[in-house]
Amino acid sequence: MLNIITAAADGIGLALYELLKRKYPEDHFILTQRNALNKTTSDKIIFHKLDATEETDFSELANICEKLQLKIRYCINTIGLLEGPILQKPERRITEICVEKMLHSFHVNSLPILLLGKHLFPYFKKSPSLKLIQLSAKLGSITDNQFGGWHSYRMAKAAGNMALKNLSIELKHYNPSAICISVHPGTTDTKFTKNYLETAKNKYQIHSSKNTALNIIKLAEERSPQDSGSFFNWDGTKLDF
Repeated sequence: MLNIITAAADGIGLALYELLKRKYPEDHFILTQRNALNKTTSDKIIFHKLDATEETDFSELANICEKLQLKIRYCINTIGLLEGPILQKPERRITEICVEKMLHSFHVNSLPILLLGKHLFPYFKKSPSLKLIQLSAKLGSITDNQFGGWHSYRMAKAAGNMALKNLSIELKHYNPSAICISVHPGTTDTKFTKNYLETAKNKYQIHSSKNTALNIIKLAEERSPQDSGSFFNWDGTKLDF
């Protein structure tokens, strides 16, 4: 069996790999990193360069799957971006909107799940035990939004949830046993959240990457195909879109 984890260089992605490697020691793994050097190790691990803004990286990932000819157990997309050289800080006010920054947020936070679906669909179809998981965010819930702000991130995560929903419906025609879900992992102590933890710890439970990985896999393995296309909190409760 094959497991694919995107953005597995550190944080939640790396913790998911470490957990699944212990749980399924005979499985193969493809770990993607934005700046990886493509290589195969002796212990069934392939490192693959995957930049969310480069579609050719996704097609090359499909080529690896074609060579391996393995059914997929887990495909987990952990790619996401809240701030950085292009995005800088989340927009607090509508006057801070920048189209270039917003499009970049969509490119990183919405499109990876679609591109994984586009290029890996033949392998998703023939993997009966497939669990396709997208890390989303509660900030992407339109129903839950009571405070506004964070425009690009909220909108991109909402779009990513819709992409996962669409993909789950299409895949069900070919592989009715597949489980495709979006998951809010909870506030996790990673590089992604480091600038927000001081404020967040007064409102939310802060998880380690290891605990978040445990929560995600437990959640996934408790779901059934009837849950496919849904949005879940890390504790298993269903979230509204």
